[in-house]
Amino acid sequence: MPSFAARWLTPHIGTFIERHPELEVELFSSPALVDFGREEMDVALRMGSGNYPGLYVEKLLDDVFFPVCSPSFNGGRLPRTVAEMATMTLLRSEGEDWEPWFEAAGVSGFVEPRGGLMFQDSSLLLQAAAAGQGIALIRPTLAFNELLAGRVVRLFETTTPCPWNYYFVCPHSALQTPKMQAFRAWLLPEIAAFKLKLARLMDDNTVCLGHVAKG
Repeated sequence: MPSFAARWLTPHIGTFIERHPELEVELFSSPALVDFGREEMDVALRMGSGNYPGLYVEKLLDDVFFPVCSPSFNGGRLPRTVAEMATMTLLRSEGEDWEPWFEAAGVSGFVEPRGGLMFQDSSLLLQAAAAGQGIALIRPTLAFNELLAGRVVRLFETTTPCPWNYYFVCPHSALQTPKMQAFRAWLLPEIAAFKLKLARLMDDNTVCLGHVAKG
């Protein structure tokens, strides 16, 4: 996905390139699935169900959703209750509806917002939230750097599971090639280290997530 390529892979891939200067790396980002039989691709990092018949599939990451906004949103007057937040500007993104989160937070009868800009890319959604344009329902795998730097803050402790996970996907015939082994040997420890950082970020609300409003 373009959002994962921009927010996670691009900031991390430099260490792989430094480790393997003999390899030329080309990065393509698209929500469309790669057809390995027709396109000259070695590996895909997919966000989905993991059901990719005929391919080697290895789960990398799962994810959740929670609301974030700029600490200066609404003049710095952040919502103190979930009900109050429901009356504020909620940014919208395709495939990321607000209703399940509000239901998990104990608000019944919430009506999905219909007006305003619809974001097709989660990275742009996050940028809009960081710019103070509203509150976004976002995945911490994408918002990690913004949360750590305080450009956005997490609102409330409620999370909802993301129905899609991240997967390493490639043809079985490509898995044992030296370049694929090199990439996988770099990627898996990089993901493992990121998971630990993400877990600390999620646990340390005071330091990393800034203001957490309690409903």
